[in-house]
Amino acid sequence: MILLILVFSPWIVALGLSGVPKSKMVPKIAFVVSGILFIYSLRLIEHFSVIDTLFQHSVTVPFLKSLNLTLHLGVDGLSLWFIILTTFLTPILIWFEQQRESNKSNAIYLWMLVLEGAVIGAFASSNLLFFYIFFELALIPIIFMLGIWGGTGRIRALLQFALFTFLGSLLMLVAILYIGSQVHSLEYTTLLKTGFSHQVQYWCFLAFAIAFLIKIPIFPFHFWLPTTYTEAPMVGTIFLSAILAKLGIYGFLRFCLPLFPYAAKQFLPTLLILASIGLIHASLLASRQKNMKSFLAYGSLLHMNFIALGVFTVSFLGLEGAIFQSLAHALSISALFLILGMMGNLAEGSLESFRGWAAQSPAMATLFFIALLAFLGVPGFGNFIGELFILIACYQHHTSWLGLVAGLISIVLSLWVFIPAFQKIFWGKSEEHDIRNFQVRKHEYMLIVPLIVLLIWMGLNPSFFLRSTEATVQVNIEQQMQVPTTSTKPSYHHKTIHSFRREP
Repeated sequence: MILLILVFSPWIVALGLSGVPKSKMVPKIAFVVSGILFIYSLRLIEHFSVIDTLFQHSVTVPFLKSLNLTLHLGVDGLSLWFIILTTFLTPILIWFEQQRESNKSNAIYLWMLVLEGAVIGAFASSNLLFFYIFFELALIPIIFMLGIWGGTGRIRALLQFALFTFLGSLLMLVAILYIGSQVHSLEYTTLLKTGFSHQVQYWCFLAFAIAFLIKIPIFPFHFWLPTTYTEAPMVGTIFLSAILAKLGIYGFLRFCLPLFPYAAKQFLPTLLILASIGLIHASLLASRQKNMKSFLAYGSLLHMNFIALGVFTVSFLGLEGAIFQSLAHALSISALFLILGMMGNLAEGSLESFRGWAAQSPAMATLFFIALLAFLGVPGFGNFIGELFILIACYQHHTSWLGLVAGLISIVLSLWVFIPAFQKIFWGKSEEHDIRNFQVRKHEYMLIVPLIVLLIWMGLNPSFFLRSTEATVQVNIEQQMQVPTTSTKPSYHHKTIHSFRREP
């Protein structure tokens, strides 16, 4: 029941508020509802057992009995933190947009609620067809945000984004329909026990992988990203980088690896090479950017390739690191983009326009620097733990030496690019703009501080998050990759798994 409320109540509220689109209460109601949903989502943790690898809080709603199609929602160690991440960031973004005093209509708050419900539905769905439906529905709010409230180049960005994402997803839909016609079920637990032939695995993995590679995105499927991130309104950019990109990572972890293990093993060397190239490519492109928003966009691209590198090692440590790094990246990139958005029109300017910011707003410049340190993986923050796990996994994985080298080089390059850029940007006299009138309001600090605190907590106490993912990673991904394609789900014997609650 919890998941049904989390998925559909944002849609119901958005539909109700659409009847009073000009009311000044719309932003406040949207914020209150999203805040309540976040608090309510914490019940998933309270009643979550980390030693159970099956879906918990499950709810089944019959949809089309003639086609044996049901909406089945559930949460396990893989989806738990992604759902809570979504409910946590949504009220922050709604509050941020509300405080900007922009000329946007109230429709943007409704689209954020629609997006929240769709993303939670995708993370919670254990039926392939409904996962695809939620997966596609999550794109629609971004398209409207980009098309209505985007920058001057929004039409080009919209066409690129729609073309890449929808065409890539069509291949996945074809694969899903084929699987349904052969197995007569699209339930995840049933498909885990189904031994697909090597040829079927090959083509289905390719169809799923292309959709997820575009979503992350991985080199060379990233060409839509720079324009889209730059032209989208700030809340749209944050949703894309912090939440929607994680759907691609989640898709690999949930579907590609456990359902098509033979094909995954054949493609993983190629995917490792692409992720390694993407690391270096994004680092070099970031160093050439003149616009602050695109500068951070390429930094985000770099870290998403790093996360994908951990996934493609298919080792326990690499998979755990990828999940953990996904959460830390979402928090750090959100903090950076939020601070940038607080600059108003200046956020769309060149890097040179930020000169002198530290002198005018030292507190906010300090928060930006702390968020940047977390983003770069400095020890003491959650990002460091995730990157460390991934690098160790690459070192232990005999086929991932290229990823290890590329990962180390990208870390050096990112430090070489971002730290000097921060020093150059925020100190000195501005030659293009006068920012003396820019002041950050006190309540805006409250948007950033929780993100920083969580990043530090993740760096100091990673086990709180990691213990909930261990069992799912070991059974549904790592062990599934080690058994023949016709094998059933392997047995699981937990040794060092702890629980959020005391087991009887």
